[in-house]
Formats: sequence, C-alpha cells, structure tokens
Amino acid sequence: RSKLLDLGFEDHSVRGEEEWSGILTLIPPGGDPTGCYEALKRRDLYTSVRDGRLRVSPHAYHPEESFEKINQIFKAALKEI
Repeated sequence: RSKLLDLGFEDHSVRGEEEWSGILTLIPPGGDPTGCYEALKRRDLYTSVRDGRLRVSPHAYHPEESFEKINQIFKAALKEI
C-alpha cells in the first residue's frame, strides 16, 4: 500500500475500527482508473474498477518479492496512461 501511495495513488480504502478490508480502493495519479485497469490487465495483473476507483485485492500470504514485482508493474502501467 505505501509503495502505491509513493507512486501518487490516492487511497480510498475502508479503514475504520469496525470496518476493515484487505482490498485497496485507489485513484491513480491523473484520475483515470479505467486506463490504469487496462494497462495493468495488459501486464496480466487483474484488478477491477468500481465507482470510479481501482480495486486491488492483494493476498497477505504472497512473499515480499511478489509485492516488489507488483509495484514495478504499477510503475510501468502508470507510464502508459
């Protein structure tokens, strides 16, 4: 999550005490979630768009290096939109 924020994504995820989810709800820099979704899909990273926001559902059991790879995919996708 923090690495995506460093890339300029805005986090709109639910993070209340009584409501919490591992799903990330983001607005990409430039505000084009559909363009970001398409760019990620071309790189075989599957997300969804709901209510004008990009939804990402990472799994906590992935090794740390998986998240670094995902971060690199997001960086490449942002250059395309």
